Amino acid sequence: FLKSVGGFGVGPGFFDNPQDVAVDKDRNLYVVDTGNNRIQKIDDFDRPVFAFGQRGNGPGQFLNPTGIAVNSSFIVVSDTGNDRIQLFDLKGNFRAAFGSSGDEPGEFRHPQGLTITPQGKIYVVDTGNHRIQTFSVNPSETEK
Repeated sequence: FLKSVGGFGVGPGFFDNPQDVAVDKDRNLYVVDTGNNRIQKIDDFDRPVFAFGQRGNGPGQFLNPTGIAVNSSFIVVSDTGNDRIQLFDLKGNFRAAFGSSGDEPGEFRHPQGLTITPQGKIYVVDTGNHRIQTFSVNPSETEK
């Protein structure tokens, strides 16, 4: 055992039913704080850096997010309750979203786990459709 971070709550550095974590190249921890419908970034010294998201279905809002992945350009989140994937820059600013409810290509039923490669290929566990879907994102296409 090395250490523990957080506890139950809504304040910075506290969680309600965390589901997944990702670590960036600088050893920052990104936590899917599912019950609080947000993502929290915790630095290497266990200090909260920032949080983003809230309950809802608009851009940058979540309904029971469950998965997260980070590369040098993006934070990618499985917005499970909204059957979509959302992309954010490394400061937590919304950049893009894709997917909707269904079983066609590009649609989801409760997406959960995911990963993103350094080149921007995203693999999504489409749990309710019993499949893995693959997508590609070009950072220049999502800049605002």
